[in-house]
Parts: sequence; C-alpha cells; structure tokens
Amino acid sequence: MGRHAPESGACGACLGMSGRSAHPGGNAAAYEPLRAIMTRCGATCSPRDFYWAVNEAYHTAESAHYDAIHADHFEGLRDVWGRLLGPLAACGKKLRILDVGAGTGLVRSYLSESCGNAVGQITLLDPCEAMLDRSRAKERPGMPRCEYLLGDIDAVPTTRTYDVITANSVLHHIVDLPDFFGKALRLLMPGGWLMTAHDPRAEAREDPVCRNRIREARARRAPSAWGRLRAIGGTWARRVLRRPLQTPLSAATSAPLLARGLIKVPLDMACIWAVTDFHVPGQPGDLGKGISKSQLMHWLTGCELQDYFTYQFRGLPWHVLADDEREEERAWLKAGDDHGTLFAARWRKHGRSSHGDGCDPHVHARECACRDDRAGSCAISCS
Repeated sequence: MGRHAPESGACGACLGMSGRSAHPGGNAAAYEPLRAIMTRCGATCSPRDFYWAVNEAYHTAESAHYDAIHADHFEGLRDVWGRLLGPLAACGKKLRILDVGAGTGLVRSYLSESCGNAVGQITLLDPCEAMLDRSRAKERPGMPRCEYLLGDIDAVPTTRTYDVITANSVLHHIVDLPDFFGKALRLLMPGGWLMTAHDPRAEAREDPVCRNRIREARARRAPSAWGRLRAIGGTWARRVLRRPLQTPLSAATSAPLLARGLIKVPLDMACIWAVTDFHVPGQPGDLGKGISKSQLMHWLTGCELQDYFTYQFRGLPWHVLADDEREEERAWLKAGDDHGTLFAARWRKHGRSSHGDGCDPHVHARECACRDDRAGSCAISCS
C-alpha cells in the first residue's frame, strides 16, 4: 500500500528503511526551493526524495511522543472539528470517510464523538507507518470500522470514492497543493465534503490587526536581559563552531538520514521544520507563505465553500495564553473575527448529493450558528 518506484535518477540511499521509495506525489519542480537546505546539510539526491525522506524520518522519530508533544495543540480542536463535522450528524446514510494525514487518529476521535452513527467506515491514510501503528493501538470497541492505508494521496485506489475527506494540520505539509486537491476531488463523491483545519492563513502576514496582536502578545512575554544574552551567545557559538543546535528529536531524525548517506551534516529542528512544514511562514529560507483563501477558491473551483473561519488570533497556542487572553480569543471567534493566523474550511463538491433529504447543509449551518451563539465560547488550540 502506498509503495512507489523511485523517481528516475534517485539514489539507493533515498529509499526508506523498508526498502520502498519515498512517496513521489506532485510536480518535481515544486520541491526545488528545498535545495538551499539540501546544500547546507550536504544532500545530493533530488529535492522530492529529500523531502519525503526527511518527513519519514521526522514523523517516525516523533510518533512515540506525538500525542504528548501536541496535547496543547489539540486543546480546543474538538470545537473546531465539531463545527466542521456538524452537517454529518443529519445524514441519513452511513458515510465513507477518508482522513488524509491521519497521524495517530485525532479526527477519527472527533468523528466518533460527534457523528459516530453516520460513519460507515474510515480510511486512515498516512505516509508514516509508525503513526498508523499508534492509531491502530488506539482502536476501541464501538469505534467506526477502520482501514489503515500507508502512503500519500496517490496510495488510494482511483476506483474508490468517499462521501467525506478530512485533513487536520495537513495542507501546510503538502508541497504541490494543486496536484493534491485535484486528486482528492476525483476521490470525492458529488455532493461530498472536503474539510480541513489547522493550517496557516497567508493573509495574516500582511494583516495589520493580526500583526499588532502578535506584537502585543510577544511584548507581554519578552525575555529578560539575561535570557536575551544567552540566546545571542548560543547563536554566535553555533556560528563559530559551524554546528547546528541538536535536540533529541533532531538527532533522532538525522540519525537514519546520516546512516543512509542521505545527508552529511545533521539537521537542526529549524531546517527539519522548514522541510516538513513547507507552507508555514517564518522558516529558514522564507519558504513558507501560508495558504490564502483566494488560492483555495482557485484550486477548488469544483466545490462550494460552505464555511470558512479563522482562529489562533495571537499566533500562540492556547495553553500559553493568560485567562484574559483566552476570553478575548473566545469573543473574537464568536464575533466571526477574520484576523486569525490559522483557518478551517468546509467545502462541498458540486453535483447531486447521495446523502438523502435529511442532510441539508444550509439548514444545519443555520442551526449551528444559533447553537454557537447560545454557547458563546469555543476553546482554541494552536500550533
């Protein structure tokens, strides 16, 4: 499942631990911006093979601790996904669902909680076998029927179709987004839903309201003079020694890449994240620009945008916010503030729906709006 032949000219060292190739999805030219990082670490394979090898090594290294590392990011995502998944509860049929980049099964847990009776089967798709193993270990009685598929979107048989495709914190990892959306929509039934969340909003970089909120939040957390001095000293020491700052996670990621001869110099976390979080702004080389609403509208012309909202208004995860900041974030979300750093969206593919008369998304959207207005709060998590 999800196994591909190496792209032409790929070296043997670029093959994964299991002897399979990286998952060569998308246009090879889209990966070219990675060459600067490749030069820094002495990589000689193709940028596309480099991207997939680093991703496999990183996500395998973090899989054992993924849930603990991201626990603060998950806080509040239940509310985000509750809003996105809302229409499914009214469907009169068992739905076939594809969860792309499923990781350890976060979206599956939300599906089970909010609309379990409407779920027929979930296919959990992920390019990291260690992540899927973690997800399998979390299966519990009463959960919807699950299938585990190793690979990227190309690993899904083209003969299949799904009623719903979900992707949480995934789009910013995908280098060639037009290619991905084209393939995803071909797998989606007419009238089916595509739901995404936890990706960087490109407009935030030039949004004065957003930038001002981020500056105020940073000023509130400004380090002491001693802290600034230590940071400057560490930076200069690394420049003089020409050694990247190594953490246990970066060392565990670099080790298999070094052993396979894929890189000559260990990667630090900044470079690893620049590769894995391709579209996230603020990475080395300024690769990431975020993902704009206008880009999504262009790529998803075969769909109707049913819901789009922003959150993480200070660019900080929920767990580091003070109580007064959390209250403001709740108020901004309730008011429909569009100055957040992250976005979530629900799209519906054009065409006749197979979901039955009880599944009218417009009616449900109005019901959700009334319910959310009464609740008046929604905890938000960030990454």
